[in-house]
Amino acid sequence: MSDKWPEDSENLPVLLLEDEGKSSVVSPCFPSLCRCYGHKAPARWRIILVALRNDNKQMFTARMEITNLKAHVDSLKKSKVDYQEKYEEAKSQRERVEVLQVELSQQLICKDKDLEGKDAEIAKLQRRLREAQENLEAEK
Repeated sequence: MSDKWPEDSENLPVLLLEDEGKSSVVSPCFPSLCRCYGHKAPARWRIILVALRNDNKQMFTARMEITNLKAHVDSLKKSKVDYQEKYEEAKSQRERVEVLQVELSQQLICKDKDLEGKDAEIAKLQRRLREAQENLEAEK
């Protein structure tokens, strides 16, 4: 067995294997057991190493998925804040429009009253005009 371990070997996960009563420490992060044992590595060790590599791939995939989900949650929180701001802006604009609508309806009511007064005045003047015309015709 080669005693060459990677520089950061203390950070690597370690697996203890037993073969014919001998204990051997194998890191699942090695590219292959052949690096330590040559081509004579037992088949079950290679199977275990493949299983560990698959587990590492699954862990990496899971970590990436978690990272992506966290980023998605952050973007959703940001968009929620944006939509809340837009909602508040639309709500205040709606209130301004409602106030303007009330003011315009009051002005319209005042204009209607003015028109009614003008219509009454016009009717009075027309009546007086007819009376004047009748008096003129009566005098002739």
